[in-house]
Parts: sequence; C-alpha cells; structure tokens
Amino acid sequence: MCHEDHPAAVRGQWLEAWLTAGSDCGGAGELLSPAWTAAVMAGDDATVGRIAHVQGVLAMHRGDPAAEHFQEAADTIPLGAPAGPSAAMSLAALAVVRSGIAPRAARRTARRVLTQSGVRGDSWACLVARYALALADHQEGRTGRALRRARRILASLDGTAFTGLARGGRSTRTEATSPPGDPDHV
Repeated sequence: MCHEDHPAAVRGQWLEAWLTAGSDCGGAGELLSPAWTAAVMAGDDATVGRIAHVQGVLAMHRGDPAAEHFQEAADTIPLGAPAGPSAAMSLAALAVVRSGIAPRAARRTARRVLTQSGVRGDSWACLVARYALALADHQEGRTGRALRRARRILASLDGTAFTGLARGGRSTRTEATSPPGDPDHV
C-alpha cells in the first residue's frame, strides 16, 4: 500500500470521488479535500484539474453553480494528460452548464471545444459539446434544430440514428454521415 500523499493514492481518491459523485455527493466531497491538498503540494496540475472537474459534477448534482469548477478544470488540466477527463471534456461540461442560463456563451464554448486541435480523438468531449449545442438550441426555442442535433449525436454513438420519431413514433435507422468531432457537423 502506498502512503496517502503518494501520487497514485491521490489519483485514486479523485477517481473514487468521480465514480461515486452521483450516488454519494457527501462522501465524494470528503475524498477531494485531502486529494486536492496533496495534488497542489506535488504540483500535479492534471489531478488538481480533475478534482475541479469532480467538484463541478458535485455542484451540478447539488444544484449549485458549477461553471467556475469546470472552467478551472479546463484551464488546469494539461493537454494530452492521460487517464481522466481532458481539458476539452471540462470545457464541454462548462458549455452544458452554460446552456441553461447563457445559450450564446454555451454555443461559443461548445464550438471552441469542437474546433480544438486534436479533439477528434476525444469522442467523449465532442459528444458532450454537441449535446451542449442541442441544449442551447432548445433553450432558445429552436426545438427542431435541437432535435436534429440530438439525433446526430445518437447516430454518432453507433453509426445509426433513429428517425421518424416526430412522425408518429415509428423509428427507422439511417447511417450517420459524420464522426463526433467533425467541425462541419456542429
């Protein structure tokens, strides 16, 4: 077993907090405090950023403002840091948070994610950013556009989309045309 300040133990704490955030916000929050202190003392920017990401997730579950946490995570996680949410993913989560209160800002943030160099390999961040665009469209009353975006998101998950749901509930499958990170598919 490694000491609780060992980098592997600290990474384990943020990961445990992230994995339990949806079912035990209090327990997850308790794991983050000592992990944050150890990560800061070790100068581990990736872990500090990922702790901020989890704090954002916890804030969302509690109904508290989460934008500041996701912004901190996006600013702190180094590009290409392995084993956890990327900076692009935190930025995409920020776009989702903004979509309900500031749709234009959400759209700008989501597009920033989708146009970042190398983001095409980060399917998770691309999907969440595209989801934020759909939410922003919905928030602005563009329900048809939001529905089309949502269908394209679903299509990108397995190469097919369900169409026809708006036409009486029957669904047929059609092939997806663009991968999740395709900037023309924004």
